[in-house]
Amino acid sequence: HFGLLYSPISADYGKSFHDISHLINNTFIRKEFGLLAGPGNSQQVILTGDTPGLDNPGGVIFTSTDAGVSFKSVQLPFHLAQPITFHFLNPEYLVVISIDGGLWLSLDFGAVWTKVHEGTQSFTWGSGITLFFSFSTKGTVEADRRGELFLKRTKDLGKTFTTVAHSIFSFGYVGGFLFTSVIETLGAPRVIYVSSDQGDHFNKAQLPSASTEQVGQALVCLSVHYVPSALISFYCPL
Repeated sequence: HFGLLYSPISADYGKSFHDISHLINNTFIRKEFGLLAGPGNSQQVILTGDTPGLDNPGGVIFTSTDAGVSFKSVQLPFHLAQPITFHFLNPEYLVVISIDGGLWLSLDFGAVWTKVHEGTQSFTWGSGITLFFSFSTKGTVEADRRGELFLKRTKDLGKTFTTVAHSIFSFGYVGGFLFTSVIETLGAPRVIYVSSDQGDHFNKAQLPSASTEQVGQALVCLSVHYVPSALISFYCPL
């Protein structure tokens, strides 16, 4: 990927721009997920520096709480594998996965980062400060393709964890409902399990037999339609 050295920013919805390169030490900004803005608060901005992975132990981000008027440089102890995700209510809470599968959490808008788990595949915020994430055990290869992922939950920002599901392919959280895609019997089609209590209990969704592609389409549909499990077949037919 190629970074951008000239870094323009606008404070009037695109009517005008000004160069902020001098505020970030003329650092190249990543072309993909280089600019991130906090939810519901345009004053909070994160720029991701484009730093070679082989020459640096970690990446660099620049955080701003005044819509880019000033920036603070933060040296990360890891390299980002994806965009940083803000908590939907508290933008001080940030979470991301590193290139080596580490799940990293910051509670102070990126100033300090803590590695809370390894082998992470994906994650999503749940209700309140609940965080769900799928992971594979050390040494496991392509666990997501074989449906060998575990699903964990933390309700205290990484202090304690509970395994809520295992042998899953994927999962999602939409409108208060937690969904998992699993294969109950080798060679059988995937099925979807649904939880309405943050993963304490799951019920099998009443769906017709589905192929891998169809289950994936259903999970995408569920991310668009905020529907209870009883109405899945109506809103998201396979």
